[in-house]
Amino acid sequence: MKKIIIVISILLCIFTIQNVKAKTINAGEVSPSTYIIGKYMYTRNTSDSTGYDGKLTTERIMLGARTILGNNLDDMTIYYKTGSGNWIDALTGKKINVPNTFEIETTDLVGKGTVIKPNLTSYERDSSEIGNSTYVIGNYVFTRTPNEASNYDGILTTQEIMLAAKTITGDDESDMTIYYKTARGTWINALSGETIEPPKKYEVAVVDLVEQGKHVSTLTLVKTSVDLTYGVNDENTYTYDGDGTISCESSDTTKVTCSVDNANHIITLVPIGVTSGVNVTISASEGEQYLAISKVIKGIIAYRYFPYNSFIFFRMFIVQHSFSTYDEN
Repeated sequence: MKKIIIVISILLCIFTIQNVKAKTINAGEVSPSTYIIGKYMYTRNTSDSTGYDGKLTTERIMLGARTILGNNLDDMTIYYKTGSGNWIDALTGKKINVPNTFEIETTDLVGKGTVIKPNLTSYERDSSEIGNSTYVIGNYVFTRTPNEASNYDGILTTQEIMLAAKTITGDDESDMTIYYKTARGTWINALSGETIEPPKKYEVAVVDLVEQGKHVSTLTLVKTSVDLTYGVNDENTYTYDGDGTISCESSDTTKVTCSVDNANHIITLVPIGVTSGVNVTISASEGEQYLAISKVIKGIIAYRYFPYNSFIFFRMFIVQHSFSTYDEN
């Protein structure tokens, strides 16, 4: 009989924990001066029993970020209900629309939120191979070098920290560590400034917001400039190295036409007569092995006079890069 009682007691305890763990809260019921990050809610209250001091720290932001649904920078949002009851984005200070309800699993560090990890391919890298002036957060590496391909400007932001935190192993505040290799080659905890011993090996999946399991697609210009005699057309060919689907669009097909050969990854542009002021947008969809890319080509014409009232039009392409990357999730 004792065994039955014990088993029933344990089951009742489990159900009780589950009921406490997942709680739906209306946005209007959230107390003022409260942060919500994923399934974590942080108030300004303090608790001697749990040691919660009512302060929002980077480690606590990282904990909450791990429970956010979505694996893009734009998904990394900190909702804050001000003392006057208005909702703002805590990272920008701007007013923000909030869901009608929040699913809360952890309040003031009581309970453990369900971590939503991204599906990333990582590879092992020795800590000695990490360059100086570099941050390592979970499976993410951030250098101080801007990367145009991923729109990374070389400055580590809170949103990037939140995104990387989703790949950290561990569920406690103490696990939320930002390793930083200084310009002198020493390792410190970027949050405390204290010297720290790094792991001998890192599992690296993303460097400067570029997935290492994928390649960044490129559009290669076969011709960077073309001389056009008035009334004579000249083809301009571009190639794409990805595995997505290519598309192109001319802003004025009476001046420039474009065609795509997806089988061979070739884009062909044909100027027709005077082509000043035409924009051709070439883009590629996300592939299994390549990240998406887009490129805008703008046409400009320069005039040069020649004897006998004849003149030649010179056609020049100005190329602007505009990359956009996506998670597979």
